[in-house]
Amino acid sequence: MQRVRLFATTLLTVTAMAVGMLPLFALSLLGPSIREDLDVSSAMFGALSSVLFLAGALVSRFAGRLVDLAGTTVGFTVLYGTAITSWLLLAAAAHPAQAFAGLALGGVALALSVPSVTRLLFGVFRDRALGVAIGTAHAGTQVGGVVLGALMPIMTATFGWRSSLRMCVLVPAIGLILTFAMVKPKARPVAPRLPQPIWPEQAVAPRAHYLPRLGMFALLTNGVATAGTLYLITFAHEAVGVTLVVTGLMMSVMALSSIVGKVLWGAAAASPGGKRTLNLLVVTSCAAVVILASATMTGTVALWLGAVLFGATATTWAVPATRLAGIIGGPRNAGKSTGWVMVAGYLGGAVGPPLYGQVIDIGGFPSAWASLLLMLALAGLVVRRLT
Repeated sequence: MQRVRLFATTLLTVTAMAVGMLPLFALSLLGPSIREDLDVSSAMFGALSSVLFLAGALVSRFAGRLVDLAGTTVGFTVLYGTAITSWLLLAAAAHPAQAFAGLALGGVALALSVPSVTRLLFGVFRDRALGVAIGTAHAGTQVGGVVLGALMPIMTATFGWRSSLRMCVLVPAIGLILTFAMVKPKARPVAPRLPQPIWPEQAVAPRAHYLPRLGMFALLTNGVATAGTLYLITFAHEAVGVTLVVTGLMMSVMALSSIVGKVLWGAAAASPGGKRTLNLLVVTSCAAVVILASATMTGTVALWLGAVLFGATATTWAVPATRLAGIIGGPRNAGKSTGWVMVAGYLGGAVGPPLYGQVIDIGGFPSAWASLLLMLALAGLVVRRLT
């Protein structure tokens, strides 16, 4: 029975994380159809993803407090309920304002996903198993990319983009069923024995000392991850000459590599030496950006390799960040502390894509990739300050 509960908990958390990020993948895959149907400019379309993350940033602090005060059942219920409403509103949008409203609700679901998942996992798993569980749950954010990348182009060609979005409602609906079947409303997390300090040379510093710097790391790395994910298809199609069908498969492969990467980074973040883990994450993310940038000269092999490495590194930033935030907050305040860090991460997701698009308009993709390298270099400097 214990194994069944652990499996059910993992399934619930993976579903929650997948629901939070589905709108980003859908926007990337449905971009041409949405722009044509709603008659919006490229700049306004880029702002759609900003609304998703901006709403997530504004709500994150309150989402963490809601989960800490009301429990995980309430958190998951509100998460899935707003996600269903968001998808239906976006699918029915006849005007850009409706699309913005739908994505704003999606931002609420996004904000609730991390604190709800973190609090639940801190009450079920311990020590190294906790790190693996967090990594596995965060891998759920890329499950949507794997599935949508393979299926959404076909569904859109057959039923239209609006019907494709309506079909996505099945995912949060399944999450609601799992919530009421597996999470007890009055259950409180059992305080686990805290893991060994992330930094071997000292104990975990006070929340006031670490969270602002951890938040800056989240802002920079998620800005890179979101911009790279949103513009991958555009870069591959327009700059490298890859067909749209192949780019959809490329997104699936990148998302799949992110799933594997998040599990591995979760295991790495569970052991002492967290500074080395974050440094390695930044360095390998830089390598991925360089390889992607070289694809215009070296061809599709570099594009595929860069996409796989980018998925396995840059998009996994939240795994070590939320683990450290959860340790700082402790079992009673894990939701609040992760909410603080995710505020910064969502702000990075809101600012990154529009700025990246603006750099493309001014200097092209080479300058845009260089801007991502600059952000990663700054993230590396922040990591050095976490000692």
